[in-house]
Amino acid sequence: MHDASVRFMLKPSEIKDLGSFALSYDIWPWQTWDDLVASWLSQAHGIFGQLGIGEQEWGGSSILSVVHLVFERAEAQEASPPTGISNDVPIYLFIRPLPRPCDDEKRWDAWLKGSKYFWSFDCSGSDEIPDHERLKLGLPFLEADLGVWHHSWDRDAYDVLEMIHRSRRFDPTSAELARSLRRLILEVVGDDARFKELNLKNSNDGVDLRQTQRFPMTFPNRIQWLRMHRSSYPYLKWSPQRSQELVGIIDID
Repeated sequence: MHDASVRFMLKPSEIKDLGSFALSYDIWPWQTWDDLVASWLSQAHGIFGQLGIGEQEWGGSSILSVVHLVFERAEAQEASPPTGISNDVPIYLFIRPLPRPCDDEKRWDAWLKGSKYFWSFDCSGSDEIPDHERLKLGLPFLEADLGVWHHSWDRDAYDVLEMIHRSRRFDPTSAELARSLRRLILEVVGDDARFKELNLKNSNDGVDLRQTQRFPMTFPNRIQWLRMHRSSYPYLKWSPQRSQELVGIIDID
C-alpha cells in the first residue's frame, strides 16, 4: 500500500486456517547485492581500521541482507472461525510498515514496542477493530517474531584478501583495490553509538529479539554492516587454498 503497510483480505471462514506466515524485507536490492559484497571485501581492512575493530572481531562483523517478520497464531487460541460475522463480509488484516533503514532510534523503538498488525472491516484500514471487539468477534491474536539474515566471513577470508591487496601492491587499508575494480567506495557513517544492545520481550506482540544480539536503530545510508554474533548462515570458511574463490567474488581478472 502507499504507506508500505501490507493488507490481506480474508473471508471469515478462512480465518480458522490462518496459521503462521512471514514477510521478508530486502535491505539491499538483490540486483546490487553482488556489487555490495565485492565492495565490502575489497575495503574491509580499511573500514575495520577506521572503526578500531580488532582482528579477533572480524569474523563477527556482518552485512545485513534480509529482515523476516514472522506471524503466528497464539498457541492458547483455538483455531475457529469468528462469530457473528457473515461469510460474505470480508475482513482485512493489516501489517504495519517496518521502519526504513534510515529511520532514527525513536522510530524503531516505537515500532518495537507497538502493535505490528490490526484487523479492520475497512479496505483502507482507516477504521481499526479495537481489541475488545476483536475478542468478542473471535478474531485471532498473532504473535510476531523478528529474524535477521546477515553474511559474514571468517579471519582466514580476510587474510586471503590482504594477500590479494599486497599482490597488486595496494595498501590493504586503502580503497585502491576497489577503485581499480570500479566498485562502490564505502563510507563509514556514525559509530558504535548507532547500535543498541537489545534483550527484550514485548508482552503485547511476543516480539523476542534476544537472538539478534545487536540490532541497528539507525542504519548507515551507504554501508550496511553490523557488529553482530556469527551468522547462523555464514559463507563457507575460507582458507588460503581457496583464495581463487574470493578472487572470483570480487571479480579480479
